[in-house]
Amino acid sequence: MDNTNDMNDRSIPRIIHQTWKSKRLPRDLGRFRKTWLDCHPDWVHWLWTDADNRAFLEKHYPWFLPVYDNYERKIMQVDAVRYFILHRFGGVYADLDLECLQPIDSLLEGKRVVIGCEPPGHLLQHGVEERGDFGKILCNAFMASVPEHPFWEYVMRALPARGTETDPLSATGPFFLTRTYESYENKQGISVEPYELLYPLDKNAVGRAGRKPIGRAYTVHHWRGAWWSGAYSPKSLARGAWGKMRKVFTFAIRRAKPWIRRVCLLVRPDRLLRYILRHSLHLKMELSSRVSGSVEGPGQVWVSHMSKGECVARASVDLPAARTLLEEAGYPLVSCLMVTRERLALAQKAVECFCRQTYPNRELVIVNDAPHDGLEQWVNSLNDPLIRYISLADEGKPLGELRNLSFRNARGEYFSQWDDDDMSHPDRLMVQMSSMFAMHADASFLHQQILWHPDRRRLGVSARTMLENTMLVKKDRIGKYQTVEKGEDTPLCEELVRNSEVVLCNAPNLYIYLFHGGNTWDEKHFEGIWKRRLVGYKGGEYDRALSRLQKEFGTVLDEWAETFAAASLDAPLRTSAPPTTPRETPHILVLTPVKNAAEHVQRFINNLDASSYPKERLSLAFLESDSDDGTYGMLEKMLPELRERYARVELFRRDFGYRTLRPRWTVSEQFVRRSILARSRNLLLSRALRDEEWVLWMDVDLLSWPPDAIERLLAANEDIVVPHCARPDGTAFDLNTFVLARNAHQLNWSRYVYDGILQPPVGYGRHYLGEFTGREKVEVDGVGGTMLLVCADAHREGLVFPAYSHDFYIETEGLAQTAKAMGYRPCGLPGLIIVHG
Repeated sequence: MDNTNDMNDRSIPRIIHQTWKSKRLPRDLGRFRKTWLDCHPDWVHWLWTDADNRAFLEKHYPWFLPVYDNYERKIMQVDAVRYFILHRFGGVYADLDLECLQPIDSLLEGKRVVIGCEPPGHLLQHGVEERGDFGKILCNAFMASVPEHPFWEYVMRALPARGTETDPLSATGPFFLTRTYESYENKQGISVEPYELLYPLDKNAVGRAGRKPIGRAYTVHHWRGAWWSGAYSPKSLARGAWGKMRKVFTFAIRRAKPWIRRVCLLVRPDRLLRYILRHSLHLKMELSSRVSGSVEGPGQVWVSHMSKGECVARASVDLPAARTLLEEAGYPLVSCLMVTRERLALAQKAVECFCRQTYPNRELVIVNDAPHDGLEQWVNSLNDPLIRYISLADEGKPLGELRNLSFRNARGEYFSQWDDDDMSHPDRLMVQMSSMFAMHADASFLHQQILWHPDRRRLGVSARTMLENTMLVKKDRIGKYQTVEKGEDTPLCEELVRNSEVVLCNAPNLYIYLFHGGNTWDEKHFEGIWKRRLVGYKGGEYDRALSRLQKEFGTVLDEWAETFAAASLDAPLRTSAPPTTPRETPHILVLTPVKNAAEHVQRFINNLDASSYPKERLSLAFLESDSDDGTYGMLEKMLPELRERYARVELFRRDFGYRTLRPRWTVSEQFVRRSILARSRNLLLSRALRDEEWVLWMDVDLLSWPPDAIERLLAANEDIVVPHCARPDGTAFDLNTFVLARNAHQLNWSRYVYDGILQPPVGYGRHYLGEFTGREKVEVDGVGGTMLLVCADAHREGLVFPAYSHDFYIETEGLAQTAKAMGYRPCGLPGLIIVHG
């Protein structure tokens, strides 16, 4: 929604935003920054570092992090984040190589958004004018805005679609900004200033200008950006490379011992080179281990110290030194409290994790309210004095009450929550206790954890937060759990943080939150955590990451996954919450590509008319391509009548020149046919989508569907959802909607790759919706387009149909894979059956 009118009384805040990789600026950039401080002494000046930028996005715009983290070059991240900063806070963004010549108050007075044009000569230097791309270049080195202006939201939503661009200018920089501005409809609230005011000199002239006033200019840009020098100044690039080499050489010489320096320089220069490379590699490895929060290598872990709810310090804890404090204190007893019920296989694995802990003084208190599940006999067979077992009658007590019971039976001075279906690293207790003692804190939580969904081959690192399931706390600092079935620990932990000294350990490898299908919280809860993840692995990266994790845990994790899957009530694929009715009637855009569809059009319209969804909330759009049976003319004649019944009806035409005598399902036809179909879908989407909340893709040759099909798709409460599309005889028609089998990653798929896309036999490593009879909702790995409901914002964020091989998938299946990478969850409804001809 455009809220420009709501901001008429707001002015641009007196804040100047600038960004650099750290707080320490190079001398020349520091000099330019001082000109802003001198000209605006009463303004607020914010210098954002790379770490600040990412933390800001993580807090306010986490949906953008997958795009941000995957940019190939740092300049793309720096370009992108400035748009988000202006949207959130408003004010002025200024590049550090932008020199301020005079106060800018008069330039901003009475304006909502201010952007400047680059010098006209840049059109020629970039070859823009010759190609006719646009008549001016909007520069993102200086931008000013009121907070939450809708233009920045439009810019932010356009960024993911350019995420695969390799050129910073087109991905996030001036070319991107210019194209986005040109496509923005409500331009009257944006002031585009002539180049004389902000960028009076191009790169060739700026070096000769000195520091004198330049006409009416408020600023002068010194054009020291990496994208410019890297692409247009070979001499500058060579100077920069030599400068870096000289710095590395000088640093190595200074750090080398005198005798190494003399011998290397006088006798064997090649040894000096090897010394430099080895030393540089050592520094890189040390830095990497510290950044990742690993407890290996230098024996350090990064922690955040919270005092009564406020973060007061971030520090690196030396673990060997902290363990000395624990030894002096006699290793206080830690009680690990585990509540379980009828989950024998899971409980056994949790006990195994406890037994492998390196912290010496500990006990495990097990409370089980299912006395006949065999756990007591198994625990007794261990004959381990560190484990105490409490058996209760099967009275159906809530989880919170059972946790309070285990707490009352704990003997330790400290206690740790020990969930029966998660996995703890052998060093978890030792690291958490060490960091807590080192910071003189009352409690410790992990700041991140490993997320693992073996059935979906998902492995990643969670976003930074306080993880209740990793709580380790002094017994006298804790209250009672709420007597509820789940969510019982959240209020307790929040109160603990508000009133105590707490450390958050940044060591995600200490804990694995595993989804196995029988968790207390359902899969939708896990998906919410997964969408906010910081890191995710797939394909070969997944296998390598899992292998590294197995080495750290010292066990074969695949065996654990099989145990958990077998214990999850024999429901290895999906569980779901019951559908809910949508609270309102959203506006839906129905999109249908057609070709030689004259015999199907009238039936398709009749079925739409029979739908129970309000016609005034439906818009229709068709794209006709390569027909020779009069399809376009038939649709054109129907437009006036359709426009009387539906909110909006549009018809487009685009021929791709695709004609073939082979059947469309022939293997050799798939790449060309589906590539063109993907292009037609994307073209139709770009032309037809306006302000609708949902997009419903439908095939014109569908025979029938239930009148309430649209309502049932919406009631699934998912961003991407498909029904079960069958033939008239009940067999599956839509084989593009599938769920990968549990052993799919072990199969040899390479023999079924044709023309770069995967075309396996029916049922090879895949399950189809017809196999999930009785299930309300199933998460899928591929979707078809016979009837496909997509949240319109997902399309606006860049979700399109790949017209090329995307990880061996194309078109609708490629869309599903892209959606999963973006954090969306495609789902199918086995009980909603539509019929295809």
